[in-house]
Amino acid sequence: MAETSKLAILRLGGSQRTTTTTSIWRQIVYNPGGAIGLAILLTLVFCAIFADVIAPHGTSGDFAVSRLPEAWKDGGSSEHLLGTNRLGQDVFSRIIHGSRVSLLVALGGVSLAATIGITLGLLSGYMGGWVDRVISSFVNLILSVPYLVLVIVAATIFGRSLINVVLIFGITDTPIFVRLTRGEVLRLRSQEYIEAAESLGAKPSRIVFRHIFPNLIGALITLATFEMSQMIIYESGLSFLGLSVPPEVPSWGNMLREGMQGSAFLIFPWLAIYPALAITTIALAVNLLGDRLRDVLDPRMRR
Repeated sequence: MAETSKLAILRLGGSQRTTTTTSIWRQIVYNPGGAIGLAILLTLVFCAIFADVIAPHGTSGDFAVSRLPEAWKDGGSSEHLLGTNRLGQDVFSRIIHGSRVSLLVALGGVSLAATIGITLGLLSGYMGGWVDRVISSFVNLILSVPYLVLVIVAATIFGRSLINVVLIFGITDTPIFVRLTRGEVLRLRSQEYIEAAESLGAKPSRIVFRHIFPNLIGALITLATFEMSQMIIYESGLSFLGLSVPPEVPSWGNMLREGMQGSAFLIFPWLAIYPALAITTIALAVNLLGDRLRDVLDPRMRR
């Protein structure tokens, strides 16, 4: 009889898992904020994948058309929709190619941080003891240094490259995923269905991956979405400071830095306005999608 009641509790724990993929998709698409955020994000992915096809002029420059204004200011006679920079490079084409850097940094950095952070968080929360103390001490050590200062120092030491930027963001963002995962594991360990699984002799690996981890997916997806937005902004900030990808790589931060040098913004404002709009739009879209995912995946946010 006792075994039957424990199995019933296990089934109840399984029924408390996150909403199905189909239900999540419908709730995002039918919500204005979620739909707008998802549409803009998918557009970014499309532009990054097919940048060579979409961009009308590539990334090469032509000094004969240096610093042309936008096409509509030129009476529609210019072939450059958003104008050109001092090297004669098409601004619109560089924005399209710059989406690749933002997408790679956001996806790569979040993937690395989530992989390391979730693994350490599961170990720390479930095993406890000296393992928890060691991991918690490591996390507290990293969090004791302001995030932006840590990123700038690391970027200065390791140099300018796309791979270094992804590694820096991934490693420095790991503590956030460790903290969230550890806290949720500690909360879930006190649930009756976890105690029932342990009393039935289930292996720790089965308890963690079969009963605990599926209940973390909603919170982790929401956190990953918001962190993507932050990484896009921070990468642009590093590029603006000259600490991200090399100058020759099309990047929204590099474009913004070029447009803000000296008195360039007062004379050629389009060089800074359009990359700034691209950064703001993508960050807003990811935040809108993250807000909707939080409402859908967090049971405490649903009425």
